[in-house]
Amino acid sequence: MTLLDEKTGIVIEYRLKYPETTMNELAEIISLETDYKITKSGINHHFRKIKELVEKGNSMVCQGNALVSKGNSMISKGKTLVSEGNKMSSSANIHRDNAKQLDKLATQIMHMTTQLGVRKGEKEKEKSVLVQYLLENNLITKEKLNELDEKAREENRIIIEQEERELDLLYKSYSDYTGNKTKADPTYKKANKQL
Repeated sequence: MTLLDEKTGIVIEYRLKYPETTMNELAEIISLETDYKITKSGINHHFRKIKELVEKGNSMVCQGNALVSKGNSMISKGKTLVSEGNKMSSSANIHRDNAKQLDKLATQIMHMTTQLGVRKGEKEKEKSVLVQYLLENNLITKEKLNELDEKAREENRIIIEQEERELDLLYKSYSDYTGNKTKADPTYKKANKQL
């Protein structure tokens, strides 16, 4: 996977080769030593492109982490619902239709969670390639990378709080099937703990 085009690669190579030069001097050196004629404005354009790639990579990492977090939550909810669905299916006091609906919902959640896990793996791989490239070419400092990771963790915390609210809504649907309307229900406590 190529993250940067050839011309941007030339600009990076010459910036690393001549770190003390001004943008004008760097443009002049590149124009003289390669077939690529470039101006200070062109140099700035390439650096903006690199910055956008870094920001896009960090955004992808945040989205990937959020997907994983949501997927893990959905797995826990799905397991709880499957377990309850199995209990309900074997109980003569509970309608079979309700149990089938819960099993179907749990299966859908598990399927969706699997897809989220696959997407998370792809995002992590893209992040790994991008971060390695940026660090190897001194395009980002470890401090900046740590700062961006901290930002991603904060965004994940917000997403987890939202998922806890979604669990409350899911529990309301669940309690409509089971008739248990209190949060003292062990199923609710177990699902909330697994978040």
